Amino acid sequence: MVLIIFCQDIFFQTDVSRTGTLSLTELRNAFVASGMRVSDDMLNLMALRYGASSGHMTLESFISLILRLECMFKIFRRLSDGKTMTLQESEWIYVSMYT
Repeated sequence: MVLIIFCQDIFFQTDVSRTGTLSLTELRNAFVASGMRVSDDMLNLMALRYGASSGHMTLESFISLILRLECMFKIFRRLSDGKTMTLQESEWIYVSMYT
């Protein structure tokens, strides 16, 4: 619940256009404000996956994206040495399909 409120706050702070959606630039600013680091390439892929056909992201999509990303960060931290991770095929399928 706390993470959802945090996401809402970030969303409304970075929606400077007041459209109720985040443009790619606003999305980049939202990631900066959240403290999460992603590359420009990854940001573009996330915008394509979670954004609307217009290229803008709704609050609901932004929350889904952040929840998914936070989950993946936690899985990486749990299964890695901090830099690399080795998975068996069954582990990879589980992580990629069911989280």
